Amino acid sequence: GKSYTYQLTTESNVETVTFDANGGTVGTTSKTVIYGGEYGELPTPTWSGHTFRGWNGKNKFNKDASSYAGIQNETSISIWAGTVLNNAWVLKNLKASTTYRASYRVYCLGVPEYDSQYANNLGFLIYSGVSGYSATSSFYAGRYINAGEEIKVSTNFTTPAALLDTAANYRLLGYTNRYLKNNAGVMATVIFSDIQIEEGTVETLYEPYYVTETTKVTQAKDHTLKAIWD
Repeated sequence: GKSYTYQLTTESNVETVTFDANGGTVGTTSKTVIYGGEYGELPTPTWSGHTFRGWNGKNKFNKDASSYAGIQNETSISIWAGTVLNNAWVLKNLKASTTYRASYRVYCLGVPEYDSQYANNLGFLIYSGVSGYSATSSFYAGRYINAGEEIKVSTNFTTPAALLDTAANYRLLGYTNRYLKNNAGVMATVIFSDIQIEEGTVETLYEPYYVTETTKVTQAKDHTLKAIWD
């Protein structure tokens, strides 16, 4: 009377995941997982004087490190050029002269009354504040969004060669569409969700920043999970 569920396992969908303690120590350094299945039991690393936050996979976007509370997964925002992640995060998580694949969803809660459209820079960019405003790498939706509309954005961007210049004060900024009403700027209100930044030009299924035991394996290759610490 019992029923059983089996998952077909072949050499092509069995991957090795390596655990990078990132300064700490971990008893289990690797395990095999099945592409499309759950990660299952994960080890807990230790590092004296530090608190383990979780295991990070391919997703570079860390909503918990946001210096602007409005830019978080599935959170409503109405901003123009709000800082998402600061210089320290950019230098730590992104490489210079490297191409990344950015993907995210945008849902528009509302568009204000306006006289004219001003800028359709909906999405994100990396900018440098060394000598005024300098947009170095943008990954916009490249369009206006209507109230009640949801769009999926997938685009590549390449970081500047000077990214490792710590004096540059690079930041990751978030934008929404901008309009003019009585010659004053007004913005749409949108929800960003499933925000993902991954190295390379190939987009894979969305994976949250912190990988847990029930997270689906979305990388069809051997890969590494990195410990994140406070």
